[in-house]
Amino acid sequence: METDDPAQLDHVMAQLAGGDLAFAVTLANGWHAPIARLVRTLLREMGRPDLAGDREEVAGHVIDACFVIADRAGGWRPGEAPPWLWARFAIRAEVARSIGHRCVELDDSQYDGCPPVPVDM
Repeated sequence: METDDPAQLDHVMAQLAGGDLAFAVTLANGWHAPIARLVRTLLREMGRPDLAGDREEVAGHVIDACFVIADRAGGWRPGEAPPWLWARFAIRAEVARSIGHRCVELDDSQYDGCPPVPVDM
């Protein structure tokens, strides 16, 4: 159930700061849309629009993001930036760790006919 109640968000964050990790799921359910928007933005910034368009992929990263927020909940201050924006860089690091480095197949045929490069040893 999505919500935009600041008092409810403050309560969820206080519970997370107190160590109740069950509230990470409450955060994911109650504020899924804005956290998913952030995740999709991060994925596109990383050159992965294919993953940004995959609802299940994004949903998994939303859960991960909520646990990242939970790990840092004690430092968040009510009335300031929403926790998903406040923890944006940590969430980005987790998304990057999760998806790994993007790689592209090397097409050796584009080098056919090129002279060898001498290597001095």
